[in-house]
Amino acid sequence: MLTSGYDGPAARLYDMVYSGRARDWAPRIRAFHEAHRAPDSPRTVIDLCCGNGHLLRHFVTEGYAGIGVDLSADMLEMARKNLKGVDHDRYDLIEADVSRVALPAGLAGLVVSTVDALNHLPGPVEFRDCVRTVAAALAPGGHFVFDLLTPAGLADANQMGATVLDDHVVVSRGVFLPEQSQSHSRATGFLRRKDGLYERFDLNATRYAFTSEEVEAVLREEGFSHVYRARIEDLGTPLTDFGRDERVFFVARR
Repeated sequence: MLTSGYDGPAARLYDMVYSGRARDWAPRIRAFHEAHRAPDSPRTVIDLCCGNGHLLRHFVTEGYAGIGVDLSADMLEMARKNLKGVDHDRYDLIEADVSRVALPAGLAGLVVSTVDALNHLPGPVEFRDCVRTVAAALAPGGHFVFDLLTPAGLADANQMGATVLDDHVVVSRGVFLPEQSQSHSRATGFLRRKDGLYERFDLNATRYAFTSEEVEAVLREEGFSHVYRARIEDLGTPLTDFGRDERVFFVARR
């Protein structure tokens, strides 16, 4: 079963420091989808592991209805704050495991998951469950767009790092275990509160190193007819040689 470590001050740290990629990638993903969507495709997006809601906010403010799914109640609370001012009737937030969540059939034209969130699934069984859920939630012709850290990317977990700034301090350590296809990382630090005092956090994360071959096989077996790998800079062009890319986007059409 999937568990979340992004709670309490760790959720606030993520919103403060690590949310830039979702904001930057959202317009690229929307542009790709709108250039390739079927004319009758529902203008509804589902964001799996939506975190603090920045990607969802982009789509909703561009006229989409949206559903955000995340396991962390604290991340969803952060998402509600980041969606402040947006019509509540245009989005819904669901606290759930993305490999087990129940979603309305055929509701969405697009399902997304970003910032290697699906690497946090424990393994192939849970990944297949997630893909099966996505396939059922997508309307015919809908897109599933998500990124994963490759085994090469997760191998970089074998390192230590430290960040010391006025509002936060983070010390991290990771290890990659190729025989288990997993990386384990731990981050410990302090986050400054509004009263000027610092609050400690501990964040433990395990990521599974899915291979591109097994990901594509599951997508096809679960009913996706067009599957390829791409880079965020050009989601419409399949990669023919991804070499040592540390991050790969997968694009699949229902």
